[in-house]
Order: sequence, then structure tokens, then C-alpha cells
Amino acid sequence: MGRWAGVDLCLCLGVVWKDFRTGRGFSELEPDRKLDAGGKFGLAWRMAVGERESDLDWSGNRRSVARPANTECRNSAQEIDESVNTQFATQECALPIHEKIGRKMPELIAGLIDVFADAPLTGNPLAVVQDADGLSDEQMRRIAGELNQAETTFILQSVRADGRLRSFTASGAEVFGAGHDALGAWLWLGEHGDLGPLEVARTLHQEIGSEVLPIELQRVGGRVHGRMRQAPLRLFDPLEDVAALAQSLGLEDGDILSEPKPRPADTGATHLMVRVLDAETVDKARPQADRLLAVLKDASAEGCYIYAFDDHAPETAYTRFFNLTVGLWEDAATGTAAGPLAAYLASEGRLKNNELAIEQGTKMGRRSILRVRLTPDPELSGTGIVVLRGLIRI
Repeated sequence: MGRWAGVDLCLCLGVVWKDFRTGRGFSELEPDRKLDAGGKFGLAWRMAVGERESDLDWSGNRRSVARPANTECRNSAQEIDESVNTQFATQECALPIHEKIGRKMPELIAGLIDVFADAPLTGNPLAVVQDADGLSDEQMRRIAGELNQAETTFILQSVRADGRLRSFTASGAEVFGAGHDALGAWLWLGEHGDLGPLEVARTLHQEIGSEVLPIELQRVGGRVHGRMRQAPLRLFDPLEDVAALAQSLGLEDGDILSEPKPRPADTGATHLMVRVLDAETVDKARPQADRLLAVLKDASAEGCYIYAFDDHAPETAYTRFFNLTVGLWEDAATGTAAGPLAAYLASEGRLKNNELAIEQGTKMGRRSILRVRLTPDPELSGTGIVVLRGLIRI
């Protein structure tokens, strides 16, 4: 798409953009207000409906310029006001803009939802793309890279469940398990009414990888709440080399506690559970990438979940998550790690009432609270806030 990608982005944003001074959407504005609203946005809007870039002045109005239908590629910078950013004053070819961007391209509903959030721009942001059945694996990976979030979830049809979910990191690695990516996708659908009335709790089933797992959704107080069951806990051999683990996290040997022992746990994805002295120790961890990757490889684990847990206050834990194996340095809220942590602590007899509230993302400035209940398998619950909705064109 080259230089026209910016125009497409403007059009997509026009779906959700509003002038906060007038309360009107972009399409309702006069041409001069479109200029005030977004500078290049006004120009792009006129370009998108068939005007040539050099036929328009900066406000998006037509210039009185006579031109043959097929001109050679040339530089249009001199015909545009000097205040125009040079990215618009680039070479223009004979093919009209509306032909360049008017070709039929798939349009998919997409956006961002902050999962485990009580306010916008908190929690863990998730990119969501609906009706993704026609996308190839390579397209999904490239879209995930374009959206550049920790994870992007693609919603597809399923013959085994109410929907099929596939999630990719920004680096293109596919990840599995019923975590914030799965919960966020269903919250996204629920918030936009795609699942029908949810005043009464409704149980749906989701296909993730080879598993089909239930999720319960209900609208309470105007917000959709989700409760999602994970797979039964699987525990693997504890780590023996604590010194190597401590070094990989930038900690001292004594910062890592031996009860319960550091070990991989899995309720959908395998992560290394590492208990440290206290919340301050959690925050001072500075992972060494090469060393931590080596530790995770030896443990056959995907990510590392370090946590502080007080036996005298067993209702809460304070955590950070590093998932370098899939190109994710740190994550703000990780359901596939929260579930096995709660289940592991419960298996050691350390939880009260088989419930745990996990704080994560605080060090990143994205405080999230993940709530897990054992029934006996982990059930992860939370809400989300949609912060962006529009179209993606490919």
C-alpha cells in the first residue's frame, strides 16, 4: 500500500473519531472544520473520495488546476502550501488516488481493549480482529506486528465451539492458553452486543489450540464480566540450580525462596513460578536476556512469573512476568501465568478459600488485578474497557 497506508488509517479512524468541542463525528464536519480537526486528516478525507493530492489545498478544497488525465510522475511539493508536511509533498503518479485506494480490500473490524482494567489506559491492552477466517497465518503475524501490542487475538468461526481464537505476539509468535487474550476477545464481543443480551449469565465455549474451554459472561452494572476456566494444573520438576536462576533475574541467591520451590506449572501454557522475598524484590528484578532464555529452555518453560506471597495475607500476590521466548519482555497481565500460580499455591495448601487476587503490571505503570478461583481448576475473571474501535484494511 506504500504511501496510501496513511490515508487508509485516517479513514479507519474516521469511524470512531469525534470532535470533542462540538461532539460531532468527522463526517458531520464542514471542510474547514475537518482541517481544524486533524490537519492532514481533512486533506486525506478529500483524497479518499477521488481528489488528487495536488488538486487540493491544505484545507482540502479543490484547486483551480488544469491537468491532463495522465500526467507523468512528478514532484508536487511546489503546489502545496509550505506548511504541509513533506510526507504529503511526494511524487504523484497518473493513477488517481481513488483508484489506488478504492480497489476492493478486505475490511475487518478491529481495535483495542484494556483487559483487567478499571479505567481506560490501565490493565493489559489487547488488540482484537474480528471475522479473521480469511486471513493466512502470515497475514495474522503481520497484522499483529502492525498493531504492536503484547498480543493480538483473531476471532474465527469454529465447528467445535462458539468461536475459535488465535493469538500472536508482535514478534509473530503464536501463543495459547486461556489468558487475557482469550478473556479480552469475549469481553470485546460482549461490549459491542455481538453476543446478545447478557443480563443473565451465559456460558459459551471457545476453541484455543487443541482445547475447548468454557467462558461465562454476564453484564453487571453496565459492564461485561467474564469468568473463564483453564485446564487442570500440571506441575513439572523443580529447578535445582537456583544460583543460575537468580543471576538470570539480576537477583541474589537469597532473594529466591525455596518454599514452594521454583518450578514450571501449566494450566494451558507452561511458565516458571518463582517466589521471591517481597514486593520490593519483585520490582528490583532486572532479567538478563541470554541467561533467562537459557534457564527457560532447560526448564521447558515459556515465560517466568516472579511473585511475592505473604503467608499471613494469603489472599493476594504481587507479580511480574517475563516472556522472552516469544519476544515479549514484560507483560502487564498474564492470565496463563495467574492461573497456574493460584493452582500451584493451592496444591501446597497456601491459599485461603481457594481464591487469589494477583497484582501485576504496576512496575510498568499498567496496574492490573487478576482474580483466580479454584473450582477445582483455575477460573480467571475480569472486565475490560474498549478504548479503540475501527477498521483494518489489508
